[in-house]
Formats: sequence, C-alpha cells, structure tokens
Amino acid sequence: MKKQVDTLEERIHVGLDIGTTKIAMVAGRLNGDGKLEILGHQIVQSKGVRRGTVINVQKTVDGLKELKMKMLKDFGIEVGIVHLGIAGKYIESLNIEHSIIRKNPNNMITGQEINDFLETVKQMLKQPGRDVIHIIPQEYTINDESGITDPIGAVGSRLSCKIHAAVANISAIEMLKNCVSMADMDIADIMLEPLASAEAVLEEQEKEGGVVLVDIGGGTTDIAIIKENIIRHVCVIPFGGEAVTEDLKNGLSLLKEEAELCKVNYGNAIPADVNPNEVIAFQAMKNCPQREFSLRAISEIISARMSEILETVNYEINISNVTMPLIGGIVLTGGGSLIKNTSQLSSYITGLPSRVGTPNHLLSHDTSSYLLSPQYSTAIGLLLNAIKNDYNQIILNNRVNENKVDGIKEKKQKKYKFDIWGNLSNFFD
Repeated sequence: MKKQVDTLEERIHVGLDIGTTKIAMVAGRLNGDGKLEILGHQIVQSKGVRRGTVINVQKTVDGLKELKMKMLKDFGIEVGIVHLGIAGKYIESLNIEHSIIRKNPNNMITGQEINDFLETVKQMLKQPGRDVIHIIPQEYTINDESGITDPIGAVGSRLSCKIHAAVANISAIEMLKNCVSMADMDIADIMLEPLASAEAVLEEQEKEGGVVLVDIGGGTTDIAIIKENIIRHVCVIPFGGEAVTEDLKNGLSLLKEEAELCKVNYGNAIPADVNPNEVIAFQAMKNCPQREFSLRAISEIISARMSEILETVNYEINISNVTMPLIGGIVLTGGGSLIKNTSQLSSYITGLPSRVGTPNHLLSHDTSSYLLSPQYSTAIGLLLNAIKNDYNQIILNNRVNENKVDGIKEKKQKKYKFDIWGNLSNFFD
C-alpha cells in the first residue's frame, strides 16, 4: 500500500513552465527550515510553442518526454503530476465589481457564502470558447464600509467585491493540457505565469508598498502589478526576448543560433555604455569568411526592442489605475532580464527604481547557483504556490477537526509557520 503523505516535508511537487524558447521543470519540497529544497531541475529547448501558444503538438510532446526522461535519469524522480504555468496572447485580464443583497443581513458572512459569491462571478464570466483561469478578490465592501480584505464574520445587507479575473481561450488551454497528457503526466492545477513568478521573486515589503513584476520570457512579457498585497493588474505582452534575437538575426544577417549567442554574450541594453570601437567576429557558415560587428551596433538593435518592451510595460502601468506611488518599483525576471543594463533602461523609461529579481531568498542554502537564474523563477513560483496550497489545506482540515482532537490546530500551525509564509500567505486567499 502506498504511504499516505501527511506532512509538508514529505510532499514533492513539480513545476512545469512551457515557454517559447525553453521548457523548464523543477521538483522540490519544503525542508525543516521552512525553505524550498530543490530535488531536481531540467531545461530543454522548446520547439513547438510560439508566444505561449502550442503550434506543433509533436515537438512540444517530444520536449516534455525528454524532460521526464532527464528527471528520472539524473535525479531519480519519476514525474507523474505537474503544476502548470500558462501565459500567452490568448489570455485576457479583467477588473470587475459584483454586488449582491444578502437574504439574511443579520447573519455573519461565512466562508461558504464567499465561495458561492465568487463561483457566481466565475459562471457569469464564462463565454463560449473561453474559460476562467483565476478569480482573485481585491477588496470587499459591506454596506458602505469599503476596503475590507476579509469579510468572513462580518454582517450587513449588501456585499460587493472588486475582482481581478483572468479568462483564456479554451482551445489554447486544451492544446497545452493535451500535450502534457500525451507525455504521460497529469495536471494538478494551472496558474498564470506572472503570478507564479511573483510568488518566487517579490519581497513582502514590495507587495505591500506597490510593485510591478515584469517577466521577460522568450515569446511573451508578463506583467503583474501588486499593491497592499492585492493583485491589481495582470497582462501578457505578446513579445519578449525572442524578438530581440530575431532583430539581431535580420539586422546583422546572422543565423538564429549566432544571433542568440550574440545577445546572451555581448548584449547591452544601453548603447552609450558600449565602446564604439570594440568589435567581435562571427563566421556565419563553415565556408564563409568571418565578419566583424560593432558592439555598439549590436547594442543599438537590442536597446530598440528592449525599449519597446519597457515602454509597453510603462503604458500598462499608466492604464492600470493603480494608485501611486509604487514604492517597490519594478522587479524584472525571466531570461530577458539577464541582458546587461536592462534594469537601468527600465528605470530610465518608467521613472521607477528597477532591479533583477531571483528566488534565492526562498531557497535552501545548498541550492545550486544555476537555479538562482531568473529563467527558473516561474517554475519555482509554481512550486511555492503548490506548497502554500498544501499549507492552507492543512490549516483548513485542522479547523474542521479542532473539536475532535484537542490541540491539533495549535500544534500544526506552530509546526508549519515557516518564514516563506510571510511571502505567500496573502496571495489568492
């Protein structure tokens, strides 16, 4: 008989990030110190996805099967269930408000009543061909009292809620699900990738004071604006680091592989920082002579596209109607954030302080430095969210059973009150 897992330390989760340029998989669990212990990780090239959308099922399935095989071979982990991240142009984010008149205004609001309220909103948002991915309460109003984050236990006749919702094209989601299924894996849950990345790289003070998470991936740039620990705005820009590679390829007449190496090894988002006399040499093909390229010219091509991405980010900030200031500024992550001076360019364009975020403050001390790269932020965020959900379920079960086993709630809460919950507990509650 399979052993029943009943503690967080025994539960192993796997985060799966299917991107345009890479597919990343990370397996991990909570250790006794309250940090995320990474048990296995792999990245393979993504060949069947464009801008977050599957365009070639077989190539995507082959990549997933390769990941599974490598996880088993290198780490002895047989992956069967994954937590899947999604991002693409097929996702739309909405801010809405819904109100009801309660039948029994003198009764206290219960958790079940809130669940029913949010389920009603979810059903209202469903349309043919579209499904609801997330329903995220921002704040409640009871009668005339606004700004309430936890309405349970309150009384009143009118209940209103400002909600952030994410809806997606069903066929695009089903295509991703089918690819995972064809690779002999099941999906435990689905999460928007900008929210997963936010779980991994944002500090608690940033989420309270206001922060913009910008995940520059290969095919998309994902944005999440958070203030007072509430998700205020989420969107997906349908281009990212892959567009920079294409610009270098076309502008310098390079092969795609050369253009990518050029971006990674010599890229700089600020041309003025580059010596105009410095050059590099490339040999496009075996029988072709070497060609020299100015590093300043390379930087100018990169800067033009990165500026476009960051100007779009600035536009999204301006239309989000989030109250300023955003004290935490901008936190950049994803592979595109590794281009030199991207944070400085971000500060120049947006006027906000910017930094590159990595998940190192949540990981165990023995984590490989390779995993601290921003390209793993989404997969690690998916793991953290899965562990948080486990924790919340344990607390819920304890509340249900608190009259059956004396002291169980106190013991469980004490055992699992680790440091990462300060970073996680205010999301999606």
